[in-house]
Amino acid sequence: MGKRSVKASAIGIAKAKRAFERREWTQEYLASAVGLQTRQSIWKFFSGRPIERHLFIDICFQLDLEWQEIADLPRFDETEADSIGSGVNAANGGSAIAEVPSTITWEQLWSTAQQRFKQPATEIAPLATLAASSSEFYIDLFLSSQVKGQRWLEVNDFQPNRDWEAVQPTVAKLLNDTASDALASLALPTTHPFPGFACSNAMHSVMPAMSLPTQVRWLVHGRPGSGKTTLLKSLAIAELAQGEPGDRLPILLPLHTILSTEAFSFETLIQQHYYDLSIEQNQQWLTEGKYCLLLDGLDELPLDRRTVVMQALQALMVQYPKVAIVLTCRSGLRDVNASGFTTLELTDWTAEQIRSFVMSWAKSQVYYNTDRGQNFVGNFLAALYQPQNKRFLDLAKTPLTLQRLCEIFWERQAFPSRQSLLCQEVLELLVWKRDQQRGVNRQSYGPYLTIAEVVDLLGQLAQKFFEDGNYLFDKSEILPILATYLTNHSEANQYRDAESLWFASEALLEALTVDYGVLTEEAHSVYAFSYLSVQEYLVARRFATRSILLSPTEPDRCSTPLAAINPSPEQQTWLQALAHRVLEPRWRTVIELLIELLPHPTPLFTWMKQCIDQMVQNDAELDRILQWLDRKAQPLAHQYHPAALRAFYYLSLENLGLDLAFALDPQLACHLSPELKLDLDLMHLFHQGEQLLNQPTLDNAFSLGFLIGSLGEGILEEPIVNSFKAQLPELLQAAHSQKSLELWCRQAGREWLKTLRQISIEQRDLGYGWNLTPERQQKLQTYYWANYFLVNGLRKRHSSRSMGQSPIVQTLIAPINQQVAN
Repeated sequence: MGKRSVKASAIGIAKAKRAFERREWTQEYLASAVGLQTRQSIWKFFSGRPIERHLFIDICFQLDLEWQEIADLPRFDETEADSIGSGVNAANGGSAIAEVPSTITWEQLWSTAQQRFKQPATEIAPLATLAASSSEFYIDLFLSSQVKGQRWLEVNDFQPNRDWEAVQPTVAKLLNDTASDALASLALPTTHPFPGFACSNAMHSVMPAMSLPTQVRWLVHGRPGSGKTTLLKSLAIAELAQGEPGDRLPILLPLHTILSTEAFSFETLIQQHYYDLSIEQNQQWLTEGKYCLLLDGLDELPLDRRTVVMQALQALMVQYPKVAIVLTCRSGLRDVNASGFTTLELTDWTAEQIRSFVMSWAKSQVYYNTDRGQNFVGNFLAALYQPQNKRFLDLAKTPLTLQRLCEIFWERQAFPSRQSLLCQEVLELLVWKRDQQRGVNRQSYGPYLTIAEVVDLLGQLAQKFFEDGNYLFDKSEILPILATYLTNHSEANQYRDAESLWFASEALLEALTVDYGVLTEEAHSVYAFSYLSVQEYLVARRFATRSILLSPTEPDRCSTPLAAINPSPEQQTWLQALAHRVLEPRWRTVIELLIELLPHPTPLFTWMKQCIDQMVQNDAELDRILQWLDRKAQPLAHQYHPAALRAFYYLSLENLGLDLAFALDPQLACHLSPELKLDLDLMHLFHQGEQLLNQPTLDNAFSLGFLIGSLGEGILEEPIVNSFKAQLPELLQAAHSQKSLELWCRQAGREWLKTLRQISIEQRDLGYGWNLTPERQQKLQTYYWANYFLVNGLRKRHSSRSMGQSPIVQTLIAPINQQVAN
């Protein structure tokens, strides 16, 4: 038997390095092309150290070098060289297998496989390198027996979202439970109007991926980043981790490393994978079904190579029916000959899987034993499930994006305030970055589009369906848009008839679904964006790019960030149309992202302010309320921001909290004057009084009594305090029992509360019962939150000082005459 290791000569190393540099590859990519899990052998090759002979030959083949010219073979005879050369010809696509006169036992083959799958690193690599996770980092995945894209459902068959609040108790219990429980069945709360796109008549079963029987053939579908590659590696490593050789040897093969477009056989590939294996041994073990082929990434092959691979795979299945096969591809891939395979699909992650992943990720960090590491899991999950972070939870449904969230949160112990940066990274990851880093070249058989054109087209689709309020859309709605785009961006006469254009549009739709992964097929011919957050970002990005193109050039804008900037007529038209969306809650995330993306968002702020003010114009009753708010703010306007004071007294109208007041003037959150403290207690007291009349319970009565008894504590003596406390005994007497309290609330409670209000009006000009209609009450709530949204947008782009001095902020919640004057 010839030598099993070969090293490169000094001259050969120089030639190999020049060939390597010409290709501008990384060592990680070259290792992947050869079928290695690490770049250790690549480093040995370039440093002149011995490596296994078959690896040496494969590396030279990838670099388009003659291995005999690179190798240091002072005692290598021509007979052996010819024998190995025939093996190289087989690697180029031929079906011949080099005859090796040696034999290898099953135990030796098993040991060799174990050595190849050993990983030197136990932690997951940064997303920037897009390296695969090790088995130690693996979180059990779930497989569904029903592939979403194969369901014959319509848009109307899908059910609306369950409320966010409905899952909060279950999520809270999950977050508080740190024990190692069995995998929970809790469905992941999502931000999508159709979480998981549940359908009442859809029947399917779910099983853990690691319990996948390897006695049959499986075709596993999954969205980008759902863990298909990690699943195969984990299946292989779990099998090889056994102390004794098992019944089936796992062979992991990334399909994008198959370069041949001619006929070849998997029998040849196995022979190349273990070079010391003889033809007879290989054929015998194939016949006995001693192998489990783990074939990763059918979608990563161009169409011509994909056809060749599937033909070879079908031939293998016919010739060796006992061989187990697990094949993965992205969901939505068409024209796959799945005959003989059982199809499954990786499901989105549950809340339990998210928690397990975050815990495993944190333990893999170097500084896990520090305070930051010990508190990371609790802080991350608590932040992830906050209502304001729903968009981050939308990204946490797949391992790839959840890992990135962990990395970002680890640095700041908080999620980024600029969500557009994370959305942009996810978009780039889906469209091109992940494939580029992994050395995958997707040569789509559909129309060729540049990356910029792909993003532009996705922006058109995102805007069209978001404006229509459609999160699920039928194929018949997408194809006309794609056909129009192709017609406008293609050479004349490229599509000579309607059928050619139709088929080209379908091919482009498949590319958007499979190659780029931005769209997902939720049922047969029913599509959606993979992440709602990415769709919203694309809408905002489309508006931002349009603004940049239409914006007039003006010098030194940055010197006056909140000064008036006159937009062009075209820009003014779409800004005004978009600003009116501020009153629609579903558009606010898009506007938030747009504020981050626009270089100069002041015109947008101005239009938003005008749209918000139009809500209360021409309404005398609401104007009377705004006049009162302004009157209450005047005495302390020298100490606090006037708009913040108006927002402070807004609490007396609707119990909406003080978020807007604190955002306008942080002093109100930490230091209240005695007058404001007394007024705040009175506003809380009146709200508690109304709650008692609506729900006459002893708890509400005692809470109201406590507010009256503690009124004025820590402040100067006020006559109103004694007047209120004089009314307390009547309440306490009525609260002697539940029955007497209910009777008192029906007969005398309203007059008693009216007396308190009258005392407060006379002494503090506070406590008016405005008796608003439900429509006006709803309008006041919308008006408040729209202003709060506007202020948050201003805070993203401007300092507190410059924001407070702007005309926009000065006239917030101001009387109508001040708004019109501004």
